[in-house]
Parts: sequence; C-alpha cells; structure tokens
Amino acid sequence: MCGRFSLGIDPESVMDDLAWVSPPSEAVVSAHPEAWRPRFNVAPGQPALVIGRRDDRPPTFAWMIFGLVPHWAKPGSSALSRPAVNARVETVAERATFRDPFRRRRCLVPVDGWYEWSGEGDARQAHWVHDPSGALLTLGAVWDRWRDPTSGASRFGFAILTTPSRGVVAALHPRMPFVVDASQRDAWLSAHPFEGSFEPELGPFPASDRREGA
Repeated sequence: MCGRFSLGIDPESVMDDLAWVSPPSEAVVSAHPEAWRPRFNVAPGQPALVIGRRDDRPPTFAWMIFGLVPHWAKPGSSALSRPAVNARVETVAERATFRDPFRRRRCLVPVDGWYEWSGEGDARQAHWVHDPSGALLTLGAVWDRWRDPTSGASRFGFAILTTPSRGVVAALHPRMPFVVDASQRDAWLSAHPFEGSFEPELGPFPASDRREGA
C-alpha cells in the first residue's frame, strides 16, 4: 500500500524537475503556504501537491487532500469518515468509489519516495523507498470532489493506485504504489480511457532506513 510519502525537496527543485508542468499559480502557492516547503512525511488527511490536466490544456499543479471521498457520499457515512487512501489497479475500474474517477479524473502525485514498515511493536522500522538516482517519481492517482450539502464547501481528495509489489519492496509489503513513468504520463492525465501498462519498466527501488523527519 502507500499510506505515507515524501516530497523532501524545495519547491524550486520540484519545478525544475517537472518542467513539463505549467508553473503553479499564485492561488495554488498561497492556498497552503505551510505545505509549500520540503515535506518528509505526508499523511492521509493532509494537503498534497498533485498534477492534473483539463481537456487539452497543459498539465498544472493543484492541492488536494490525501484521501478520496466519492461525490455521492452522504453526511455521516463511512465513505466520508474514512476516506479512501489507496485503490487497487485490479479493481479500480469496477468499484463504485473509483469507477468514475478512474475514467474521468486521474492525476499524478509527485514524490521523492514513500514509506513501508517492517517489524512489530517497539521493533517497528520505517523504510524509505525511492529512486536510486534521486529523481522525482510520479504516482498514479484518482480524485473526486465532495460538496458539503450544508455549507457548499468542496473537498478535493485523491487515492493512490497500488500494484503487486516487486523487487525489494515485496519483502516489505505485498503492495506498492503505481509509479507512472515518463512515457505514460500524457496517457494517464488525458481525458480518454487509460490503456497503458500498470507494470512500467522501472528498475528496482532501494529501501533505506527511516528518513530524517519521517
């Protein structure tokens, strides 16, 4: 699964590494100034930077909450009290929570790594999984907008897709996030059905001990 991740580099470096994305607007930067900095432990319920696209426009940055609430969720329902953090690639096109977002509302989550844990109790150890080159990764996600029927306020949230783990990650957890490589980013962000591979050709990810700030 993917319940915690990091984007532990400064915003300017994010922009440089993701030069194919339009620079963020002032509204995006000012929406969550406390989060516009290196972050080593992004958890469910927190705002996170995502990349999306409308129609044929260039990709843009936006903020969304880590955890998807479907637009049809009723106040007081479990779908609202327990937002979905992950969606399995095997069932994302079928489950009611994700079916429509998978068809129409896909996004990318830029990260420089994610966390998996081993051991139990006091021996529980966090491992930071990352690209050995230090490059940013883009995780495939789906999003939805839930509107509070009382206040009218909108909540934009996302869930990260997961695939069966491979390589060193398989020793830590049976699931890992769907890493969208550069060749599939356009297809993932398009408004058309995704017909790419859920098993991109990416090398083995190393896993280091708990990262500073995690």
